[in-house]
Amino acid sequence: KSVYDQREKLNLTQEQKMLLEETYKSFVRNGVNLNTDDKKSFAKNSEELSKLTQLFNQNVLADNNDYILHVTKESDLSGLPANAIAAAREEAESRKMEGWVFTLAYPSYGPFITNADNRSLREQIWKAYNSRGNHGNANDNNEIIHKITELRYQQAKLLGYHDYTEYVLTDRMAENPQKLSDFMRQLIDASLPAARQDLREVQEYAKRHGANFELQRWDFSYYSEKLKQQKYSFDAELLRPYFQLENVRRGIFDLYGRLYG
Repeated sequence: KSVYDQREKLNLTQEQKMLLEETYKSFVRNGVNLNTDDKKSFAKNSEELSKLTQLFNQNVLADNNDYILHVTKESDLSGLPANAIAAAREEAESRKMEGWVFTLAYPSYGPFITNADNRSLREQIWKAYNSRGNHGNANDNNEIIHKITELRYQQAKLLGYHDYTEYVLTDRMAENPQKLSDFMRQLIDASLPAARQDLREVQEYAKRHGANFELQRWDFSYYSEKLKQQKYSFDAELLRPYFQLENVRRGIFDLYGRLYG
């Protein structure tokens, strides 16, 4: 703080000024300028926030791990790429189960929600994926979200901010809630027409291919992928052989070697 307060008198380089500024702001944002009582409150809240955040993630992971989609009929695998089917078979064998098992881990969930022809199974796995931590069970996160929100608000108020948004944005490019709001409005105005056009295209494609129902969230990835293949002859699965771990790692290091020596 002593160095920071007399920074204009010191002959600092640009890099030293930046380092000093960022270091000092980091201390301040963690409550070092608060009075004794507020410091204790800030420290207690920070500890509680750390525990709650960890618990939140643990609950999502627990729900993630608890769910499986067990497929026993081969016809229900229609549309899925061979590697996704093979992985599901391995998952089933590892659990000593017959048939095929799909989980909410994205390498399993992603190919299923994008390619599976069985709409009711897509709906099941989509709803499971998007309701993790929201089942009213031991892994439920609703109360935790309320606690985290309240503690963040308290931390921001202790540091003199109006709310948590204002606290977070002081160190971001948006700087303040009004700028963020303006930026989001510009982003929406620029992107929404294109998004609506994409949605119409997918809906029309789906209708032409027998979807005599209103498209739901578990349908969009499926029909969007089909439309992409039709319009651009693009199939992400065809890229898979080129992105084996060893090849990617070798390519990354080769690129870094050429860039930086």
